[in-house]
Amino acid sequence: MTSQWGHPLYFADMTSKIIRRLVKLTPMLLVSVFVGMQFVSTPAVSKTSTAGPHKAEMIDPQVGKILDRSCQDCHSSRVDLPWYGHVAPLSWYISKHVVEGREVLDFSEWATRPPSDDERMLICDAISDGSMPLSDYTAIHRKARLSKQDVKLICGWAAASTALMTPTEVGKLANNDK
Repeated sequence: MTSQWGHPLYFADMTSKIIRRLVKLTPMLLVSVFVGMQFVSTPAVSKTSTAGPHKAEMIDPQVGKILDRSCQDCHSSRVDLPWYGHVAPLSWYISKHVVEGREVLDFSEWATRPPSDDERMLICDAISDGSMPLSDYTAIHRKARLSKQDVKLICGWAAASTALMTPTEVGKLANNDK
């Protein structure tokens, strides 16, 4: 005599019940994990700054506009996060990039001091080789893409030393520091 446990159909029926239960529970588990992720904090990236224009704008307004358009969201405290920048796990990814970007170069510091020659050349090198702005960023923010003219203009600005600035530009820079 065989018991119901030994019958092959019994195991097939149990397996299908388990699979149906997993199919029902998986979406609820995923939603629970997603909602739970929203409570995990990230470093603050959406600082607002009341600082005046970048020093780049004081040296060359065109360069300042390009840097604002293509660089400020990751390299300054003037971050404009889109709605999805507040939703985990994207908020974690964005926060990580902004923190790393500010460690390398922070335009917000230029409100209190002029950019160094090294910083200028770092910008030129990064945009010339195409490593900046990040392709992930420009895929979503198409206005941040740099044209060849933009790269040429920024690298020309980077190559210029503050000693070559006109007296008017030096005066603007000095008045802004007060």
